[in-house]
Amino acid sequence: MNQAAGPWKIVLVVEDDSDGRAIAELVSRTGQDVRVDWLPANGIGNIKRNAVKLLSLAGDRLEGRRGCVAVVLDRDGKNPGREEPHRSIQRACRRSRAEFIAAREALEAWFLADPGICRWLNVPLPATTEGIRNPKHKIGQAFFRRTGRPYRRRRARLEVARQATGVDAARNGSARVAFEAIRRCLGAG
Repeated sequence: MNQAAGPWKIVLVVEDDSDGRAIAELVSRTGQDVRVDWLPANGIGNIKRNAVKLLSLAGDRLEGRRGCVAVVLDRDGKNPGREEPHRSIQRACRRSRAEFIAAREALEAWFLADPGICRWLNVPLPATTEGIRNPKHKIGQAFFRRTGRPYRRRRARLEVARQATGVDAARNGSARVAFEAIRRCLGAG
């Protein structure tokens, strides 16, 4: 971890560019003074195959700033500690001292834990998003009702994320873990 002066920086290894853009929007709503950069890997399989290289490249993107590296994935119904490809990626993160964050079940569950997004999509803010089986589908339906367009993740994810007012981490355990990781990163320097 670098100790140079300047704003904190978190570099994320993500499945695709839309993940990085959406997470950066969500983090910007936390009130933390942190810059988020991301390295899209073009799929979880590429993260598994190239984890060491991607984590090294992400570390290089810290560019002498104080900060940390994290891998953020959709959980997609998997048990990250037991099932592939999550298990191998998690192991590589431990070896590289990078944070491993698996959004349960998908990043869209974090969207459903944000009051601003729920208000914009005209869906009720759930007490918890942990039990929502297919949050991507739920967001997709609400997005279509709101905009008349299909929810194509690459374009629509950022549009939805920009409506965020602040994810209520108490409504989603994986969001809570992610925000705790950010706080650990910010406190590590």
